[in-house]
This record gives sequence, C-alpha cells and structure tokens, in this order.
Amino acid sequence: MSAPEPGTGPAAESLAERYGRGTPRTAERPMAFTFGEFARGAGLAWLAFQLAFPLVYAVVGIVAGLLAPSSSDPVGQSLAFGIASVFYTFLSQTPWTLGALVLGGILAWLLGWALQRVPALGWHLAAFGTLGAVIGAVASWVAFGTLGGGAVVVQLPAVAVSAAAVAFGWWWTARRALRADAAATVGLGHAR
Repeated sequence: MSAPEPGTGPAAESLAERYGRGTPRTAERPMAFTFGEFARGAGLAWLAFQLAFPLVYAVVGIVAGLLAPSSSDPVGQSLAFGIASVFYTFLSQTPWTLGALVLGGILAWLLGWALQRVPALGWHLAAFGTLGAVIGAVASWVAFGTLGGGAVVVQLPAVAVSAAAVAFGWWWTARRALRADAAATVGLGHAR
C-alpha cells in the first residue's frame, strides 16, 4: 500500500472541512482574512474612534473646567466646555482620522498579513492595539502641531482611544469571522 499524495486523503479533506468552505483560514494560516473582513474591521475601528474620542475629550474638558480656579460657576463652565469640546473635536478630527485610516489601513493590512500564521488572539490584540497607539500618536502629533497645540497631555486621549478602537475593530471582526467558520464547520456535520 502506498502513501497518499501530499494534500490529498483523509487528513487534507478534514482540514478543508474543518475550516469550512469560502474561508481563507487554513491550518497553516489560521488567522488569514479576506479584503472584506479587513475593510469591515478598519471601518469599525474608524467609527469607534469617531464616536468615542469626542466623548473622551469632553470628559477631559469637563475635568479641566472643574479644575479651573477662575470661574464663578465651575460646573456650568465645565459642562459648556465639555459640550463645545464634543462639537469642535468631531469637526476638527475628521480630516485627520481619514488620513490615519488610510495610513493605518496600509499598516494594519501588513500587520495582519504578518500575523496570519499566529493563532494566539492575545498577540493580535496587543499588536493591533500598539499599532492603534502609534497611529494615534502620529496623527495627533501632526494634527495638534498643525493646529498650534501639541501638549502631550492633550494628545494622550487620542492615543488611548486610537489604541482601543483599533484593537476593538480587529477583535470584533476576527470574532465574527471565526464564529462564521465554526458555524460552517458545524453545518457540515463535523465537530471542531
């Protein structure tokens, strides 16, 4: 009896069945992804940042207003400053975040490609969170430098929110893709 050809036989068949039909993930590349999955994650990361950053910045504004000793009404001043911060931040951040989405998207694609053979989700979260922090730092440094600000304390919320948004975008998209693979595998009648 001769050995089966490489890539054929029951072992290869069970790998194809294990990862389902229509998925880019294989035993060798368990974290591979499609362009659609990538675009979904990048879009979600951008949207999460767009929604979270103005709110975080408003909290910073409220705290700054409360700590300002020059006001006779620190609560009213801080709330007004917080509300103004939401609108100003949302309007002023959009061009910078679109630029960060393009540059960050290229880097995220390369990072995802480099990590597609790494099955440990924690490594991916750490790597994408770090990428988000770097992109957030660069984008805020350029934006605040261009706008005449640039204090590191002002930039820290952008870095933190960017790190969390990119990690969240990756996590949500990866979880969704891996669940779809598992559902396809179960639908084929095979236990994973």
